Amino acid sequence: MQVKKTLTGYETNKKIAFDIDGVLTDFEWFLNVYGNRFFSKRYHVNAQLVGCTTNKIPDRFGYPQGDEKLFYIRYLFWYIRKMPIRENAAAVIHLLREQGNSVYLITARVLADKENILGKIMRQYLVRWLKRNHVEYDGIYYVSVENSAEDKRKICEKEKIDIMVEDDSDNIEEIRNVCDVICMDADYNNNYKEIKRALDFGEVYKYIHEQRYHELKVLSYQEREKMSHDKLSLYFNELYNYYKSLPFD
Repeated sequence: MQVKKTLTGYETNKKIAFDIDGVLTDFEWFLNVYGNRFFSKRYHVNAQLVGCTTNKIPDRFGYPQGDEKLFYIRYLFWYIRKMPIRENAAAVIHLLREQGNSVYLITARVLADKENILGKIMRQYLVRWLKRNHVEYDGIYYVSVENSAEDKRKICEKEKIDIMVEDDSDNIEEIRNVCDVICMDADYNNNYKEIKRALDFGEVYKYIHEQRYHELKVLSYQEREKMSHDKLSLYFNELYNYYKSLPFD
């Protein structure tokens, strides 16, 4: 983390990491909408949610575990190509980088960590999706689905990540040991109440921005009177940039 002393306090440029599935995308929406469609067609019923505290698709709808593989065979290709990005996600990431922060993506996208043809295809589709949705980043890391919590923690530790935005409870439990975590709100992670929870990217930006300026000091009229013209001009410029960078309304 780079720290710069300014007239108004300490402005910090951070290393910020984002998960993709469940953070850049609304994974819960995907599970609910396409889970209902899949199980309704498969069992000829109007499938209903029976458990919202898990991101395991069979448990959410109360059907056999073997159906999970069939579900992803049916809808994974649609997901990796056409899943919508969350509103304001790309804009917030662009703004964070414009302010001097570094942005990394750390994802357990299925198969993307594999060093084979399937892994290469999954990485290519993901990079195309990011480009199509105007997502900027300074680096991207692929970890295994099976060991995502530990792998993500190790990357955050190695790269000295300051803040990670994550949605999976197991991953949060590991990552919070090495950096600050913002939890992207979902029913399946509502057991985490003690850490910052964001409903959207406006709130993500707000939480990150709160840590961007440390010891911010708005000077009194008497303090400003003692400043030279050049310092006063610099002070108002810093204050302007601070207020300009406040979160989306």
